[in-house]
Amino acid sequence: MTSTVNLPVRIQNNSVTAIDNIFINISKFDDLIISPPVNRLSDHDAWQVTVNDINLKILNNTPRYIRSIDRHGIADFKIKLSLETWDNVFDNNDVNCTYSSFLNAYLRVLYEYSSFPLKKLITKTNGNVWVTMGIRTSCKHKREIYVLCKNSNDPLLKNYYKLYCKILSNVIREAKKHYYSKQIENSINNRLLG
Repeated sequence: MTSTVNLPVRIQNNSVTAIDNIFINISKFDDLIISPPVNRLSDHDAWQVTVNDINLKILNNTPRYIRSIDRHGIADFKIKLSLETWDNVFDNNDVNCTYSSFLNAYLRVLYEYSSFPLKKLITKTNGNVWVTMGIRTSCKHKREIYVLCKNSNDPLLKNYYKLYCKILSNVIREAKKHYYSKQIENSINNRLLG
């Protein structure tokens, strides 16, 4: 994971901080744009990351892992943290060195002496087979209209969006109904009873 925000997000008198960050795996997403949208809602600047050309098929086929966290693992982790000397953390006068020492010790305990083993995440591969190309296209168009509505006060556009959503919901409902009716009609149990 790589930090995408490399400029301060808050500048105040003699202090600058970059606490709000976005981390991304740049080996998978190399075509991205980082921009600071002007929000004027806070004393922190917002950052936006736009990722182009995400290949969802590749993402779905790569195995994903999560850490198994339970009460035994948490107790084991606490014990391992208590056995750490923390000398490097308390012997430093420089805040940056102190933080780096703390983080290194913490991450070493977390990952090298893992109390939380990795387990493979099993996902369903069949997906929603009833979703047609037309439904995918309509959903994409709906998102585009939503973005337009969000940045506009045009009542005609908002009414069009509401009508489009209603029609799309009906189309999706009918597609599901048609698909599952065919599944039931072609099932072995149905043929045995008939």
